[in-house]
Amino acid sequence: MFKNRKNRYKSACNDFLYQPLPMLIFAENLNLMKLIIAFFITVLTIPVLYAQTNEDNIIIENKTENYTYKISSKRVFLEEKKTTNYHCLKWSEKITVAEFYNLYSTIDMVDIKAEKQISPIYEMYRDKDIFYSDTKVCYFELPFSKKGAKATVSFAKTYKDICIFNKIIFTEPHFVKEKKVEITIPNWLEVDIIEQNFNDTIEKEIITNEKSQTVTYRYIIRNQAGMKRTDDAPAYHKIAPHLLLIPKIATVKKEEIVYFDNYDYVYKWCKEKLDYTHNDMEVISKFTQQLIDSCKTDDERISLIFAWVQNNIRYIAFAYGLDGWVPDNAQNVFRKKYGDCKGMSNLLKTMLQSAGFDARLVWIGTDGLSKKEIPLPLFNHVICVLFKDNQIIYLDPTVKYMVPGEYHNAIQGCFTMIENGNNYIVDFIPEILPSQNTDSLICVYNIEGNSLVGNVDMTLSGECKQAILSLIYTLETSRRNSALKQFLEKGKSQEKVSDILIQGEDSRQNQLRINYNEIRGNSVNRIGNEIYIDLESRQDYASGAIDTAKRKIDFVFPYKKRTIREEYLLIPDGFKVISVPAELNIENNNYKISTVYSIENNRIKYRKEIIIKDVWLKKEHFVQWNTDLNLLKRNYSEQIILQNE
Repeated sequence: MFKNRKNRYKSACNDFLYQPLPMLIFAENLNLMKLIIAFFITVLTIPVLYAQTNEDNIIIENKTENYTYKISSKRVFLEEKKTTNYHCLKWSEKITVAEFYNLYSTIDMVDIKAEKQISPIYEMYRDKDIFYSDTKVCYFELPFSKKGAKATVSFAKTYKDICIFNKIIFTEPHFVKEKKVEITIPNWLEVDIIEQNFNDTIEKEIITNEKSQTVTYRYIIRNQAGMKRTDDAPAYHKIAPHLLLIPKIATVKKEEIVYFDNYDYVYKWCKEKLDYTHNDMEVISKFTQQLIDSCKTDDERISLIFAWVQNNIRYIAFAYGLDGWVPDNAQNVFRKKYGDCKGMSNLLKTMLQSAGFDARLVWIGTDGLSKKEIPLPLFNHVICVLFKDNQIIYLDPTVKYMVPGEYHNAIQGCFTMIENGNNYIVDFIPEILPSQNTDSLICVYNIEGNSLVGNVDMTLSGECKQAILSLIYTLETSRRNSALKQFLEKGKSQEKVSDILIQGEDSRQNQLRINYNEIRGNSVNRIGNEIYIDLESRQDYASGAIDTAKRKIDFVFPYKKRTIREEYLLIPDGFKVISVPAELNIENNNYKISTVYSIENNRIKYRKEIIIKDVWLKKEHFVQWNTDLNLLKRNYSEQIILQNE
């Protein structure tokens, strides 16, 4: 066995990341990725494809994947067989090969032809961030002792439930000379194959076999680059080539088995899992009524209930077969004080219902994973929805410090399926304006010696508030004050912050306000009868240039954001203004940047506004982004000049 579990699976992450696993919520997917690729992810990352490079050592000469639908005792299942031929081009190296499975899949065969005999290891997949998962892993190290060494690995798997298997990913961790994917569908089964993010390099052929009464869809990919990983990139389903398989209807002995012929059946499939839940309304109602007893309005009641679940129920990840789709009973989550997205949202729903509100559960595919036009349960998240005053208000209790009506970036614009008895409601979560996520700072400075001394008022809302509070409150209590102080001082030894006051830490508050006194050393230089002042202190986005030589994939900001800086400098008696930095105005579909200095009575006002309007910055806009940031940095470097009269 290997000592480092992270490295154990690292090179095999591709197959696992896109396995058709049971219900995993958004945060759960992130945690799985974090373990496998060994770095913290705040935004889903994506394979980045390059042509074969001089750095490629282990390549895939060819790979075949065969998927065949079969039936036994009126139960339809899927067989998968794949064979990979590896070739070492340069130096000796070991790679890790892994195959994942769970309650609804089995590994039936592993065949390894290598330089020495290898025995695969089978064990439960474990992650400290996942409370329980039924996922198992078969893995082994594949050695290549010298240049020219080769190895062949074959797997055979069975998926017992074709509703669970719905994706085939074309990317691989290594450069691929040729890969062939075949899906064989018998005439008695109807399956829709949806091609996603295809390009001209993928060949397709449809083969009809009258004798076996099957149709085979064959895809051939040649000279496909290895899968790399990069931060701040679009989710895989938005740009990576893959197939979605929609099993619709099977006709077996003149009887029809309907799977996902349309969204009515998707809802029925999800609702069946939901109906296993039995909430004890009496237990929940008794506590809820005590909680909201002092509230005067419905808005207060809703806000308090939402905040209570956010703050008192610890999020955990749970994935156990189809049980991964079943919410835990509200009373169980309430008693244990932990739950996954389904359990937390079910508790929130039950508490709101006990207070007299119309609350329901919602299935979501984060980052646009689920689509209205594709009838598949591509849902990886469950939240709560509230119907109030002819409005639909979505509530995600897994994200702390956000108030009702605020939506984090991962769910904005997402297609939703809302429970409605035996029916369902289709909707979309609203897209928010950047102003929801505002980072605002106002300060007034005096010149004292070579320093700027002043009082600063910082206000954060939306995901700006959520981000800093989540960061602070993940730390031990004894470290929080020092961490906040270091954050406000921006890690600069010449800046000192004191008398920090915080308001709005509660999840019910729209804004977080941080007020403090600040001394900015070395911000004032005196030469003769002139004073040179660096009023700009934050230099937002100054280090945000993108390395266009290395980055080959689009960039995604964490969320839409509005940054406002208003800094005032009191002009000392006996001095006049000689010059201030020039005005800067830049605006396009992605962002807006503006800076302006003005003189008002006995003070200089500096106002800066930077708005990220669209989080997705395409690579063809990188050069313009870098050019604009250079203009911004040049503006930052300009100084105010005062002269003694």
